[in-house]
Amino acid sequence: MSSPTILNVWVGIRFGATATDKITGLRNSLDEFLPNAFIPEQSPHLSVIPGAVIPVRSYEKLSEATQNIKLDEPRIQATTVDLYPYYDPYVVKLNVENSLHNVRTQLINRIYELGGSLLYPPVDPHITLYKTGDTQASTPRLTFSTYRDLHQEITAFNNSEMSEKMFIKELEFVLEEF
Repeated sequence: MSSPTILNVWVGIRFGATATDKITGLRNSLDEFLPNAFIPEQSPHLSVIPGAVIPVRSYEKLSEATQNIKLDEPRIQATTVDLYPYYDPYVVKLNVENSLHNVRTQLINRIYELGGSLLYPPVDPHITLYKTGDTQASTPRLTFSTYRDLHQEITAFNNSEMSEKMFIKELEFVLEEF
């Protein structure tokens, strides 16, 4: 059997223990009103490049480029809880105010220079808190009343004292195979 010649990779930002604990605490405070279909994301992260294909021989070069990336700001600013997509959601996310445009442009250019390509287009910066599946098609549908109640609960949560801006300073860019 021959070795693979291409790899599926993901580039993200992992957080330190303090930020992970804050995100877990936030997630726990949402547990009481989320339908059981939503499963907690066990490893909080921010996807920079949600999926790419690169030649195996280029992995080390892309890994080096990933380690050398710097954000425009030295911290991530997380704000409100939201649903994705707004109608018929399968993700509960924490919105992030930072722009990843410059970082993504550098990485995407490097991926193409190394003979790779994107598997998935980048999405708005966010931290996934829960999901019911990886795509809308793989997700159980919510009833209208559950969907309506969920939106009301999230709006109330965002307007409550429990909702506060979160600043995350412990950041590490990672390149991982999937």
